[in-house]
Amino acid sequence: MCNGAVTTTRLTRDKSATVNPAVTWTPITADNRPHPGARVLLINREAGVAQIAPFKDDGWYTHFAGLPVFGGEV
Repeated sequence: MCNGAVTTTRLTRDKSATVNPAVTWTPITADNRPHPGARVLLINREAGVAQIAPFKDDGWYTHFAGLPVFGGEV
């Protein structure tokens, strides 16, 4: 439980990862991209490669997600 909200995680079908279905990837578009140099979770959906790294607008990554925080921290 975090800040009174219930967080539900589950294993993927192939049991290779634990996921939180409430957290989804955000497409990187011309109008919606992370701040350059800010650390985010990045993925190239087709390649299936994800990493936590500073965002560099090189066109390779297709989606991003913000990093989790401990309650009350930002």
